Amino acid sequence: MDVRRPIPITFYTKPGCHLCDDVADHLEELAARWPLHLTVVDITSSLELHRLYWDKIPVVVVGLRTLAAPIGYVALAQAVANVGRDTESSAC
Repeated sequence: MDVRRPIPITFYTKPGCHLCDDVADHLEELAARWPLHLTVVDITSSLELHRLYWDKIPVVVVGLRTLAAPIGYVALAQAVANVGRDTESSAC
């Protein structure tokens, strides 16, 4: 993947989630290194989203990878760094 192209990331969260706050901080740090296109989704905005993610948040979708709690900085950085490789390997 061209490093100048924004890396799409979807971050499922909810208010008052301390693990989500930690991941938000990690994403902010990573945004200083990579061009992230971040979409933040509050799971309390939809009954369906709440049903799907209430016991898994924070959840971060990076390319073809889905990370669920607990999500450390290293795992998140690896997912961001490898997003292009995931796409290339799935095309083989």
